[in-house]
Amino acid sequence: MSITLIKQSAHAVLELSGPVPVPLSDPACQTASLDVAIPGREHVEAGIWECEPGKSKRTVEKAEIVHILAGEASFTSEEGQVVNMRAGDTLFFPPMTKGYWEIRSKIRKVFVIV
Repeated sequence: MSITLIKQSAHAVLELSGPVPVPLSDPACQTASLDVAIPGREHVEAGIWECEPGKSKRTVEKAEIVHILAGEASFTSEEGQVVNMRAGDTLFFPPMTKGYWEIRSKIRKVFVIV
């Protein structure tokens, strides 16, 4: 097994991924990403994700661990909890966390979805 290293991940080149799945602003937020495969754990999604400013609905149903590399945003859950985040913050989303993102400045995150 080899170790994957992404040097300077806050500045790594990402591939354009198109708009967010469920935009709540117009125009829809555009995204870019770099997926990282974890051998032997094909059910786990991981990588780097970036999104332009705007609002969108969270569509991930599994648990997610996020570390913010750049930018500033907030997440508002369906229950009304507002979580403000910026570069350097780490978040743990339980499975089935529903709500919406409001991205104020382009956000880049490392994510692991389990």
